[in-house]
Amino acid sequence: MYHAHEGYTSGNFPIIFYGNRKNAQDFVRISKYLKENGYITAYTTDTCLKDNTRMKRVLLKEDLYDHQLLLCDPNTASVNAVIKRCLYGNLNAHYMLDYIKQLWKKYQNNRKFGVFVSNDAHEGTLELIKYTDDIIYDFLISLYNDNLLKDTTVFLVSDHGSTNPSIYFINEFFVIEKRFPMLYMIINDRKNLDYYQQYFNIHKNQQTFITAYDIYNTISNILYGDYYINIKEKTNDKDTPKSPRGKSLFEEINPKGRKPKNYPYMSRKFFN
Repeated sequence: MYHAHEGYTSGNFPIIFYGNRKNAQDFVRISKYLKENGYITAYTTDTCLKDNTRMKRVLLKEDLYDHQLLLCDPNTASVNAVIKRCLYGNLNAHYMLDYIKQLWKKYQNNRKFGVFVSNDAHEGTLELIKYTDDIIYDFLISLYNDNLLKDTTVFLVSDHGSTNPSIYFINEFFVIEKRFPMLYMIINDRKNLDYYQQYFNIHKNQQTFITAYDIYNTISNILYGDYYINIKEKTNDKDTPKSPRGKSLFEEINPKGRKPKNYPYMSRKFFN
């Protein structure tokens, strides 16, 4: 029951990394808190535009990832391109995920956080993403076979559902579909989280109303473990790795306790 907060990327994507949508340039990215706690961080994308996690071209020193890779196919400069994004005979996704795997192999004994951002699904035909599916599958199987998924949580997430002009616009189902992004999680045992608690709450939260704010807080919960409960929420005067509009998915979430005015893109039935 993961819902988009807005119908477009710039209204959703910053929430995952900043825990805030409006005035995100006033806040720091989650990578700062990760690095402060000893994580090696990496970011890779095939977007030929400016880094789409930066707001209003503001880039603070603490916002930088330790490792960054930008791949750009000059034939597909548009984020809405309906042709494959390729370099040297392979899809860009192949190189980006190989980059993340190299990080996992290089720093096997270190904490690490990797971000892979693909625009293959950012077009109206919904055709391109299927070519990336096998690459993602092979990437996960490779990590598993090399015992690199141990104590690792994987998020497969989109920022919103299908919103690009396409044949799907003629069906009223599109109005519903664009509100439902994709969210899958692969969760292995966490040394700093109670297994029974995380299993019970994650299972229950599958059928409740959640947003990108909850993803942000879940990353923070994984980062800080049991200490997460003591972290103060963000305010206009102070930035913290906990959004007041979200909860960790490892916590029990009650959607009826959320104010509808904070989630204008959502169906009102979740608040009744």
